[in-house]
Amino acid sequence: MAGCSGAAGIAAEGSMPTPSTSTKAGQPSPTTEVATDQVTDADTCAAIGDVLTIQFNAEAAVRDGRMQVHEQQSWNRLATRVFDRAPVSGASVLSQTVADLQSKIDLPPGALGMSLVNMDEWATAFPAIMQLCSQAGAEIVTEGFVGG
Repeated sequence: MAGCSGAAGIAAEGSMPTPSTSTKAGQPSPTTEVATDQVTDADTCAAIGDVLTIQFNAEAAVRDGRMQVHEQQSWNRLATRVFDRAPVSGASVLSQTVADLQSKIDLPPGALGMSLVNMDEWATAFPAIMQLCSQAGAEIVTEGFVGG
């Protein structure tokens, strides 16, 4: 990268770092299927927190003039893919609600696809999902890192 000489952890210009698929020691990678009987509502709500973190920060970046709307739309498509991969057990009302919404998402291969934010079903289901997470004792946690 130009202007980043000697920085630790920065790939040399023209090279790409090898992505890691593991998260923490002993935990499955994001691409590893987890048996549905091992999924808890807390797992589902944590994944939804990631979705909301992406959406919140993209929206804040547009509002602050740091990002264009077309970039926000790409981040929202990423949030949709993350939501589509949120683990569900099928054993709780929360899991069933999320799985039902996931079944309405049509994701073609590649970067393009629909955005969850533009779906009427998301606007309808979102308050219920937040309430179900709260009732399960699994608050949705988001992280703001754009602006302020």
